[in-house]
Amino acid sequence: LPKINSIKKCKSFNELYDIVEEGKLLVIGPLINYDISLAIGSKLDIYPEDLYLHSKTVLGTANVLGLERNDNRVKSKDLKNIFKSMKPHHIENMMCIYHKAIEKK
Repeated sequence: LPKINSIKKCKSFNELYDIVEEGKLLVIGPLINYDISLAIGSKLDIYPEDLYLHSKTVLGTANVLGLERNDNRVKSKDLKNIFKSMKPHHIENMMCIYHKAIEKK
């Protein structure tokens, strides 16, 4: 883990995610970068400030939030009022679970 010192110094989830994403784990899939970042972040008590979208969640979330289908990071301030009280990683989880129902809307 050559980036371990950089990871330990992270002050935000955005920093952590960028470090993990640099590791080129996209071969496995984009979801793995988010999941790894979330797992490491939870140990460091660092959670997403923004909503991160990937594979299954992009289409449904784009429909619900009225976003471009290629947006993969949504600032918390840009979330609709219905989501303002939820933490971004909880919104991502909900979108992942209900993506099929939401995509059809």
